[in-house]
Amino acid sequence: MHITYEALITKMESELQKARASKDYDQMRGHLFAVKALAELTLDTGKVVQKEQPQVLREHDAPIPKEASSPIDKYDDHHDDGDSIFDF
Repeated sequence: MHITYEALITKMESELQKARASKDYDQMRGHLFAVKALAELTLDTGKVVQKEQPQVLREHDAPIPKEASSPIDKYDDHHDDGDSIFDF
């Protein structure tokens, strides 16, 4: 998952607004700790935070066969005479 600087800054602004609106000291501290965690994430792990880029889906290296048959399918093709497991 790619996290952009813009997304982190938007989340920080949201948490700051909640901190400003908080009447309770503990709630305000909680929002400020969230801002601190987001700031540390931004500064400590440059690999996680990237410029906004479109996501590209990667295909599997090996091609997928058009029809995959299982041993059960092969067995059913040869033994369609009856419903019992004892019908040979």
